[in-house]
Amino acid sequence: MPNMNVSSLGSSSVQHNPNSYSWLYFILFFISLSLLSYGQLSIETQLWIGLFGLILPLGMGITLSLQNRQKSDFPNLLIQDSPPIPFWFVALGFLIFIFIRFYRLTTVPFWPLSDEAVFSTLAFDLTRKWDWTLIRTDGQMEPLLLWLLSLFFKVMNPSVLCLKIFTVFFSIASSLAAYFAARIFLNKSLSFIFVCLFSFSFWEIDLSRQCTPNDLIPFFELAAFFWLGLYWRSKENSARWFWMLVLSFWAGLGFYTYINWAFVWAFIVACLLLSGFKKEKAKTLIFLLFTVGLTTPLVFARMSPHSASYAKHFFENFSLFSSISQYMRGLFWDGTSSNPLGPAWGGYFDSMSGALILTGALYSLRNLFSKTILILGVGIFLTLLPGILTNTLELQRITPALPFFIFLAALGTKSLLENSAKHFQIAVLGLLLLFITALNTYQLFGPYNDVRQTPPGKHWRSTIYFKAHQILESLSNQSGPIYVFNEWNGDYFDKTLDLACYPFNATQNTQMIQKNPLWVAFLTDADYGPFLKKEFPRLQIQPLDDSTSPNDPNHLIRLFLIPVSDIPAETLKNWLMADQDCRRIALSILNKNPSIPWGTFEKDYSGLASRYVKDSFLTSVLWEKAASFPLIDGNYPEASFDFQQAVQKGYAAPHLRHNLSLAIFLCRPSALKP
Repeated sequence: MPNMNVSSLGSSSVQHNPNSYSWLYFILFFISLSLLSYGQLSIETQLWIGLFGLILPLGMGITLSLQNRQKSDFPNLLIQDSPPIPFWFVALGFLIFIFIRFYRLTTVPFWPLSDEAVFSTLAFDLTRKWDWTLIRTDGQMEPLLLWLLSLFFKVMNPSVLCLKIFTVFFSIASSLAAYFAARIFLNKSLSFIFVCLFSFSFWEIDLSRQCTPNDLIPFFELAAFFWLGLYWRSKENSARWFWMLVLSFWAGLGFYTYINWAFVWAFIVACLLLSGFKKEKAKTLIFLLFTVGLTTPLVFARMSPHSASYAKHFFENFSLFSSISQYMRGLFWDGTSSNPLGPAWGGYFDSMSGALILTGALYSLRNLFSKTILILGVGIFLTLLPGILTNTLELQRITPALPFFIFLAALGTKSLLENSAKHFQIAVLGLLLLFITALNTYQLFGPYNDVRQTPPGKHWRSTIYFKAHQILESLSNQSGPIYVFNEWNGDYFDKTLDLACYPFNATQNTQMIQKNPLWVAFLTDADYGPFLKKEFPRLQIQPLDDSTSPNDPNHLIRLFLIPVSDIPAETLKNWLMADQDCRRIALSILNKNPSIPWGTFEKDYSGLASRYVKDSFLTSVLWEKAASFPLIDGNYPEASFDFQQAVQKGYAAPHLRHNLSLAIFLCRPSALKP
């Protein structure tokens, strides 16, 4: 077993103590990162701060740390423990943790991501008809999140609240795993510091408020480190075999969480090779064979045509230097380009956590065993690869790196508290954690939840659907269930309104039909308003304009409300049947393999439109949806034909006539020339 021990929180002083400079480094790093993160500075000023406040001090610190490395007498952490942290301190931390996880759980962020709705839609479909498809969605995602979420939906009906409870459950599980994994290698005090820095980091808070495959990574990774630690610490051969089998199963299962798990697996392999491979060759080979065997079905699924085409473009034409610099910038002082899968203010690590990480890196060079530093360095390098090998910034790609950075932050905290009185340690630790918690809590409830701070091109939370839900929820509270038809607009991807409306939507939750819904609601283009008004005089039209996104193609979408009593029974029946058929097609679209042309779905919608020729509104809507898919493929003749059918057989709405003219124009050879 490699010696991963570091000295205790209250270790005795030594004659020559290079750690006394830790406060100087920390203060300098903290001031520099605060100015870079939260100050409105010019590029020139940022460069000067980065040079004199980060690069030069860090370089000098590395040089001095290597010169002052301790050669012997490393304290044994597992034997020499530090004084316990007071119970009231632990209890206060627990209460703050619960508050951050549950306060305004369904309203911060104000609306789910479109990706969250995709996962929810597919998971709910699994509750009705289970299958073992391993690669799903156009992004070719691993299945474990959907499997677990579908089981959760069997316990609680789909809703935004249900989705958030699911993510909080894994956040709590991750924090528990963080503590138990830390206790394998650290004393109680340092383990407490580690779990606090982990739990109150914005990275983990962010994961607790959104449902993505990365939610599973910290829990699976930290649990794997726990099994690895138990394997290393076991003295009896039978116990070592047992924990190796547990670790092998867990590491193989991890491949079904998300693609970046491959780098966690590679780190575990590196640990096994560096910790006595010659003596434990058989166990290491079993680990390799076991994990490869568990992963084989997923590998075969990945070998299908075009299964990796979605991810391929992220790895093309990237610059290594540019990628490393943008990820370091995103981690430590400006990760807003990664929002909403990242911060909206400063870096993914707040300025104090960032300063602790850099201080901890210098401390590790001075005090840790060479093999421990090697393992730590390998872990950071491998877990950063999913990000730095790509051409865009998305900080959640490097989620596996989080425990390693938090470990450095814990070492940085330890270096500030060494050789001090217990009361001083508790006071400083309390202030550090309080400041970190305050910064990240403010980020969550402030900038991160403020749509006005969303970078251009990152509007992944629909204010249109958010406002529609507010209206529909208020109406439902007054009059009961509603028939909400969410398939009458051209958005084939964002199903957030489906998820949010499920508790009162009679088109999805059929038990609600018994309560006699009084209203029909749907979102569609405003141009349909005058035509629908003629058929349904008591029609109400609610504007949903998003003033923050005037260029959003959905800015002309309106919410239409019609009393059920105004709709003929046969018309309502047709709408319900067409809605179910559209949902079936929508599921196929969400599960689309990249090798399938978009025009395939044109046939689905055009065939459906031909079944409802007596309903002018349905005819227009379905032909319009059919036309959108040949447009994606660049098949303008077919798109123009579909728009023509929509105009001639349905409502001749202005936007349909405009789209028809545009499609006909694009059919001309001269229009296609660059």
